[in-house]
Amino acid sequence: LIDYLHLQLPPTGEFRKLFADKKISLIDMPGLGGPYFKDSIRIQKYIERLDFLLVVIKITEIDKAGKAIERFITKIKLPPVICVFTFYDKVRESPLFKDLTDDEDIQQKAIELAKQHIPSLVMELESKSIFVSSKSGFNIEELREFILNFVAEKAEAIDKIRQETPQVFRRRLNEMKQEVSKLEGKIEDLIKKLASSHSMDVSDKRKQLPLFRKF
Repeated sequence: LIDYLHLQLPPTGEFRKLFADKKISLIDMPGLGGPYFKDSIRIQKYIERLDFLLVVIKITEIDKAGKAIERFITKIKLPPVICVFTFYDKVRESPLFKDLTDDEDIQQKAIELAKQHIPSLVMELESKSIFVSSKSGFNIEELREFILNFVAEKAEAIDKIRQETPQVFRRRLNEMKQEVSKLEGKIEDLIKKLASSHSMDVSDKRKQLPLFRKF
């Protein structure tokens, strides 16, 4: 039984090379509720350690996908999320959107339906959703750019926090390190003195033991 398979292939194409240069690895996991997905503590902990999570929602089956997603994500501490609606080329064949012709209206209705079934992702659905079709190529390049920008923003935020660390705090931290180092030295000296004193006390006590006479 194989838990996962890792293939590292030479990157080809502009975006693949860019992903490789930035050390971005995308991990394709089995669909929630599918025959190959294991809802285990191990999987949950693994997902919690990811830098971000692409939540993939089949746009023609929002209710079914949404229920499975909501059931799972309520068990874990979520990393940052990007919501990806797939099969956009099939959207006009779905009875969910039969009365709509404008892409903006279709996408807004899809988001509203998803919010009903995945209440835990309301904020992410509003701000970090994208609609794609691998068959037609719709928004595939935009999705790649979306991921790259997301990673770049996260890296920039981390760098900003590091740069904005107050100089006073850094200086105080160095002072504390020096104080701890000195304290460690004093403790070692004290331990040596106590060990030496204990040895002398035992020797002196042996000399001072009274002689008992037998009556």
